[in-house]
Amino acid sequence: MSNTRNLLLERNSRTTHSVTHTLVSLTLKRGMARRICFASKTCIFIFLIIFYVPFCCARDTITLNASISDGETIISAGEIFQLGLFNPIEGLVKRYVGIWYYRSDPNTIVWVANRDRPLFNTTGVFGIGEDGNLVLFDGNNDSVWSTNLTNLTNHGGSKLMVKLLDSGNLVLGKEEDQDSGSFKIFWESFQNPTDTFLAGMKMDENLVLASWASPFNPARGDYQFQQEDNQYIIKREQSSYYFKSRVSGNFMSDDILPIVSTLLSNASSFDP
Repeated sequence: MSNTRNLLLERNSRTTHSVTHTLVSLTLKRGMARRICFASKTCIFIFLIIFYVPFCCARDTITLNASISDGETIISAGEIFQLGLFNPIEGLVKRYVGIWYYRSDPNTIVWVANRDRPLFNTTGVFGIGEDGNLVLFDGNNDSVWSTNLTNLTNHGGSKLMVKLLDSGNLVLGKEEDQDSGSFKIFWESFQNPTDTFLAGMKMDENLVLASWASPFNPARGDYQFQQEDNQYIIKREQSSYYFKSRVSGNFMSDDILPIVSTLLSNASSFDP
């Protein structure tokens, strides 16, 4: 996989070249249109609408030929969530791939991919690798984080894509029917959370939320929230129980001690 990062960058370069060529062509076409339709403001207006609008829309997907580098992001269709590389605090050299509320300031992070293995520069590339997995590569072409699925290429590697949904769920899959919009999911961040429980997630015995190590370190911390023996529990340091819900298994947020209440809600003053 040592050449995969270079392939991702090369694909992006080809895509960028194609877009640049298209923009140059459009510029020439606009010039011709102005000469031909100079006397008609309506013609110019329609021309600009047709050719300008597609280039002003943010994308919500990562494809085989369109990965993201540090400084680039994707935004969910309804502009609710944003994904990109970030550092938890200004000046910190550690870089992470994360999801946060769009336009939140400061960023309210709800998911982190490489929480226990940060990058130490801005050379990261996040995209679909040769084996179909979603991968984060560093500047040395080493895989820092991956979805680690097998046999993805059997599902049509060129058709695989990653979408950031308005729910905050990042999904890897393929579009099965373009007309109906049906999408087969092979991996999703909702089944691989960090410290935040978002609307639409399903809590079962396999889902575990783990706190950040500190406000500026997303590495796995001391507290874990999970389901066990029909109860919702919070463990501290993998062993002792810090909190248990009622025996019935019904969980209420008021039962959580304030010191760990942000474990689930990721409370923020930002209202998306």
